[in-house]
Amino acid sequence: MDTVIENSDQEISIDEETIKEMWYSPEWQRIVDQRRESLEFISQAIERGITKQELKYALKTDLNSQGVSSNFDDLVFPDSDTKERFRNSISESRKAFVDKYPQILTIEPDGNAECDLTENQTYRVIDNIDAILEQHDRRYALNKTTGTNCPECGDNPPEIVCGSWWNIARLIACNGLASFCGGPTVVLCAWGCWCEFCDQSTVGGWICG
Repeated sequence: MDTVIENSDQEISIDEETIKEMWYSPEWQRIVDQRRESLEFISQAIERGITKQELKYALKTDLNSQGVSSNFDDLVFPDSDTKERFRNSISESRKAFVDKYPQILTIEPDGNAECDLTENQTYRVIDNIDAILEQHDRRYALNKTTGTNCPECGDNPPEIVCGSWWNIARLIACNGLASFCGGPTVVLCAWGCWCEFCDQSTVGGWICG
């Protein structure tokens, strides 16, 4: 019989096998892939000659504008078409996940429901981008052969790194709630979910602080 995971603060129950099915689904894998793509856009911007300080200043301006300006994404993406394609692909892939697993929307992630990184955490992404990508890619390559679907988990299974399968359900739900986020920092969308629910992950260690 499946283990039923219940959250005492909510009238929600979900069996462990369903969470595992979500975690290893092609729809979730696409979301994992997009996290990696988002980091690559930042790295490529730096390779084009945009300094880390310029990125931080643009980010701070956007945060202070409360979503009105999009200077950070304008620097990160090489052109507006690329930005729009990536923005749309995020919405489409996460909508596909929610369409397949609508029950995920019944789970309240708690905590950082907006899935946003703090200002300091976004600076850590920029400062540590090379190390984050290197760590992510090392694990990503291994995960492709083992099917563990968790570049952030190091040598441990996801339920150990995140603390429980219930935390993984909340992590997935947090990404679901971010499915239509398209603010001025779309490349950083939903990374805060990992800091909130799986901060012991290897990549999260570079970001969450």
